[in-house]
Amino acid sequence: MRSSPQEDSKCCWPASVERSIYVHDENYAKLSKEHSQVLADQEKLRSEVTALVSDNEKLKQSVDARESQILVLRPYRTDFTRHHAKEDFEKLVARIDDWVMNRIEKFLVDEKFAEQWLNWLPYFPQVAAGFHQALDSYHDLSSSIGYPDIDQDILSAYILRFVWQGADIQYRELVGEIERTMTSCANPSLDMSAVHSWRAQTYHALFSRPEYSNIRQERIDDLASELVQVLGFVSHDSDMATFVRSISSEIIEPCISLCEKILRSHEEFYIETINPGTIMSQDRPEELHQRLQDDDINCRNVAECCSIFMTNKLKPIPTKEKLEKHLHILCSIRPALKAREFQNSTGQEAQTIVKETVLILWDPDGLQDPTELKSETWLSRVYKHSMMQQK
Repeated sequence: MRSSPQEDSKCCWPASVERSIYVHDENYAKLSKEHSQVLADQEKLRSEVTALVSDNEKLKQSVDARESQILVLRPYRTDFTRHHAKEDFEKLVARIDDWVMNRIEKFLVDEKFAEQWLNWLPYFPQVAAGFHQALDSYHDLSSSIGYPDIDQDILSAYILRFVWQGADIQYRELVGEIERTMTSCANPSLDMSAVHSWRAQTYHALFSRPEYSNIRQERIDDLASELVQVLGFVSHDSDMATFVRSISSEIIEPCISLCEKILRSHEEFYIETINPGTIMSQDRPEELHQRLQDDDINCRNVAECCSIFMTNKLKPIPTKEKLEKHLHILCSIRPALKAREFQNSTGQEAQTIVKETVLILWDPDGLQDPTELKSETWLSRVYKHSMMQQK
């Protein structure tokens, strides 16, 4: 019996071919086994992914429930935004500027009236002494008296500092002490966003108490009374009661209202003022130079009628060394308003909402001594008279 052609062909295969076929069969079997394992692993991973998706959905539901619970625990959330803070702060500054100008404009433009008024001032030594003492409490303001065209700026700056510090809410010390206790006794430490949220809720609750309106009005009356003792000499009203009401309604109350909005907010708002020195090199030159470069501060040059001063607009642009030698920082007349939001334990970097405004003196080719620019102004004469009353 004869064999088939295929069998004859197979029998004729060389040994090397037969070995290749054997190796191929082994590799195929190995790959088939690995493929089956991959399919099994894939199915296992698919099951794990399905489980993770299910867990993730449960976590989302838990987060939503937690947020709902937080909103229940935090029923009040202010709509006071950074835009509102900027707007209200600038309105407060404008109110103070207008109030000051309305009170002193006649002194500045009518020399005869100013002279008569100065002759009257020595008959009220307590008023003069109070004014002198008040201005001396801010050395940068008192040392800037006498530079031209800044009498209004100095008085406005003093009033803004006085009312902002004086508007300090009565409960602030108590709330701060509770916060410190909360953070010191909690382990792990409390998240700052939670602390700040609690603070906003606490102030809202305190301000909502019926008796707070009386406390608030008492604070307004006290601050107005203090300010009258300092600035009573600029009153043109027929009676002192009208003058006091103007201070209360146009200055004190708007400032306290803004402070209340800030304390109710879930963001941290605060003001910041540069520490003016005699010259730039004596007052944090690196920081000042950087702020000038970043245009993070408004400068007005009293050597050029209080015009806007920007280093990058000068030709040639002065070197850092020249700025340190010739740029004199006189005083800060508008503090910067800044904001920081706490969305985590550290909080965001503070953002400048309103730039600080400072009066500077820049005249590198003229003045050797900045005081050479000083002259006799209305405010310098008042200050001189009040100084004499102090002696």
